[in-house]
Amino acid sequence: MEVEMNAIAQPSAGSVSGSKLDNRRMLAGLIDLAVVAAGAAVILVAAGAVGGDGAGVGAPLAAVVVGWALYYYFACESGGGQTLGKKLMNVRVVRVDGKPVGIGDVAVRTVLRVVDTLIVGLVAMLATGERRARVGDLVAGTMIVSSDGGPATVSPAAAPASAPQAPETPMSEVPVELAVAE
Repeated sequence: MEVEMNAIAQPSAGSVSGSKLDNRRMLAGLIDLAVVAAGAAVILVAAGAVGGDGAGVGAPLAAVVVGWALYYYFACESGGGQTLGKKLMNVRVVRVDGKPVGIGDVAVRTVLRVVDTLIVGLVAMLATGERRARVGDLVAGTMIVSSDGGPATVSPAAAPASAPQAPETPMSEVPVELAVAE
């Protein structure tokens, strides 16, 4: 398993980064926005806020719509790091070391989408160079990479240097010393 994870973190000559990845991320975001908007429209119609009176449902209904949007991102990214938009555009979210995201990483990214919706997310993306990390990515330690052609690839400029790891010793070769009480 360790070998597989190290293979994921290695940059490849075919990795997509820069403006090509930015374009795919933008299209993925627009697709996801359309999915969220469609779900919000269904919620609004079901609540009678569209085409009906809709009086007195403002804040609670807004909370339901925001909850739907956050659920969509959390549920999708928890199952492999891809929303519908990311899947269609062949990008995914991974940890900065190239490993798959965990549920905690996805939860942090999802909660911070509320902050990233404001101008803060755009400023963070512009300030982080080629990585284009939003606040949720910075706090969760995640990044968006291409998922073309197999394992996720990490751009050398975006991945932090990892500390060298000691080679693993098989359990059959580990010396065992027994202390005998006298």
